[in-house]
Amino acid sequence: MTVRDDTHDQPSPDPFAWRLEVTDEPAGGNGTMRRFSIATDAPVEGRSPARVLSRGDSLTVYARTFEDGNGERPLHAHDDESCWIVLGGVARFFDETDEQVAELHAGEGIFVPRGAHYRFLCSGPETRLVRVASRC
Repeated sequence: MTVRDDTHDQPSPDPFAWRLEVTDEPAGGNGTMRRFSIATDAPVEGRSPARVLSRGDSLTVYARTFEDGNGERPLHAHDDESCWIVLGGVARFFDETDEQVAELHAGEGIFVPRGAHYRFLCSGPETRLVRVASRC
């Protein structure tokens, strides 16, 4: 088991120095499959940086935690396709016209196509999200 720090993509010397513990380890397939898990017990102030949970040739899995009233803004777009999945809390997503297109709760997600402009705001004490993104 390795605790990862996505900023440097190297094991973190102190796995509790950040608010999200990430493990990434082989899970079979001759070492090509990766198992990952997250622990999100510690509080966060504002929003956490995106943390890489696992990375492959064509996909990257990130995790983020947001305090009430925070999120990703202003409207922006990515050069990849992605899915956002809410693990806890509530996230409201807005499109390029700034119209709310979804209010997501735990277990719900949204697909964001490449180049689509969006933003989101979180509500509740802590909102935890995972982003699965293609790599261009």
